[in-house]
Amino acid sequence: MKKTMLLLLALMLMPMFASAQSKFSVAPAAGFYKAKLDALNDDLSALEDLGAKVEKPGGNFHLGGRLYYQKNARWSWLAEVNLWKDRGEGRIQDGGASFDFEQQVRLVPIMVGSQYYFSQPKEKARIYAGATGGLVLVNVKAEFNLNVPGQGQFSESPSASGNDFVSKPFIGLELANTNKMFFWGEVGYLIGKYTVELTDPLSGATVENDVSLNGLHFTAGVRFRL
Repeated sequence: MKKTMLLLLALMLMPMFASAQSKFSVAPAAGFYKAKLDALNDDLSALEDLGAKVEKPGGNFHLGGRLYYQKNARWSWLAEVNLWKDRGEGRIQDGGASFDFEQQVRLVPIMVGSQYYFSQPKEKARIYAGATGGLVLVNVKAEFNLNVPGQGQFSESPSASGNDFVSKPFIGLELANTNKMFFWGEVGYLIGKYTVELTDPLSGATVENDVSLNGLHFTAGVRFRL
């Protein structure tokens, strides 16, 4: 009798567990992002005015993933993490002397948010819109090399890490392959900044500069319902 009751209880709970599990999805993702990085571009433009050959940041690919929780037929909560990096560099050549400059920026945005589908799940193609916000981990590394014939080579590699708040509204399209596999692609606009502290070599004063992270953020992936 006891075994029968336990079996009946298990059968009653199984649909509930199955329903709860089907609300979660995971999605590996990749895309392209071009941050404004205005302060870095200003530094490179200043070198360019001095006759330097420069290569400005042109955007780069990002990799990441998402975890979804389906609240109802139209709303889903999501958490996402991405890894992205870009760089700019410049070189001045004056006779035998040369000055090389390079700065790398690495970002790891960790965000949560929600998205809304404009049609019911029975549709194969569903347009959605949403927004995420959270913390971005920033690592900035610069490298300076001055080579003067007869006097030697001088180099410096300062680096700094920090974090700040970012947000991203987006709109996308999801295509159902099966009831457990979905292809999706979206375009968003990342909004944020990070702050760098610079020391004036003449006065010794510390100056804070904000570097803009604003830029278009393209992402695509495959969502798998668990």
